[in-house]
Amino acid sequence: MGGSAYGAYSMTSDATGNAVTVEDNGAVSDSVYGGSSSSAATDNTVMMSGGTVSDDVFGGYCWSGCSDAFTGNTLNLHQPVTVAGLNNFEKYNFYLPATFTAGSALLTVTGTADLTDGASRSSTVNVGINGASSPPCKRATKSSSSTPQR
Repeated sequence: MGGSAYGAYSMTSDATGNAVTVEDNGAVSDSVYGGSSSSAATDNTVMMSGGTVSDDVFGGYCWSGCSDAFTGNTLNLHQPVTVAGLNNFEKYNFYLPATFTAGSALLTVTGTADLTDGASRSSTVNVGINGASSPPCKRATKSSSSTPQR
């Protein structure tokens, strides 16, 4: 797909409660926005089940003077994807395919993944196994150790 993909784009009101999907081998040549607004971009969902995004993926995006571009924005990942960057998601849900093996990557970020709202709030990361009989996503725990946990 040429250009950017938007769940919603508004110059005059909030972009709230929208969704955008990138599927299979889809390729977006610019950015993906759950919602983009001049006032607030909240409670938007980006669902990715494969594909590539050449630029950043945003849960919400606002121009100056915006009140909130973080709250309730959710990224749902179901298949391996590659993106340049991730921004403004309060929730990250990773659904591992049943065929997922050690050493496999569900998400490849070639730039920066910002897991905060840029101020005081941090994102929540949940992990589950894809499929009808799988348990719901569980919140990942943060290790206090400086060495990677395996």
